[in-house]
Amino acid sequence: MASEDFARAACTLRVAISLAPRQPTALFNLGCCFERLQQEQAAAVAYMCAMSCETQDTLQWGETVAAAFNKLIQPACDQMVKPAWWDDAS
Repeated sequence: MASEDFARAACTLRVAISLAPRQPTALFNLGCCFERLQQEQAAAVAYMCAMSCETQDTLQWGETVAAAFNKLIQPACDQMVKPAWWDDAS
């Protein structure tokens, strides 16, 4: 897909999320669009929002946590406020 397609998909997902804000699949897919558009911080935020909407200890929740973590370790996300579970000391 071309970047224009991901930008259009992101716009459509934002509309869907505005209508049903606690839908983790839409939030996760928005993160995927941002990732393809190389918007690392926006992807991290979308993944963390999706994570907060998922049922903990499910496969989907685990995949969402992994996606958020993989974005947060990127240099583009160094200055972002990290979630409570983040521990740079380890």
